[in-house]
Amino acid sequence: MSTPGPWYWQVNKHSIRLMTPKNGNCVVMDFVRQGMQGAQPRFSDRGDRPLGGIMHPASEIDLDKNPDARLIAMSPRLREKLIKISGYLSAAWGDADFELPDGIQECFDTLDDLDKECPGWNTI
Repeated sequence: MSTPGPWYWQVNKHSIRLMTPKNGNCVVMDFVRQGMQGAQPRFSDRGDRPLGGIMHPASEIDLDKNPDARLIAMSPRLREKLIKISGYLSAAWGDADFELPDGIQECFDTLDDLDKECPGWNTI
């Protein structure tokens, strides 16, 4: 299971980290120097713990088995599916003049939040 969200970027002149505020600001991914001019990502190895863990360079782990790395790699595909779902929801329930079922309303609320926080997310 990937690290629970929300996730946010923490950037300063010394580091760039992908963080979650859960459990007191845990690092999801950060970057370490590789060679003289390069860098590589590191991911947390949480084992069966939900948050936290020892950071391991990407070159030392199987990225296909790290849930956070897999979620990042899958995000373009997830975005495409979300755009389709958004279209289906709008077509089926968008003009409803009655109270929507909780699950459907929650989907619309999430899409509204996404529109505010990440304008253009649904533009291909």
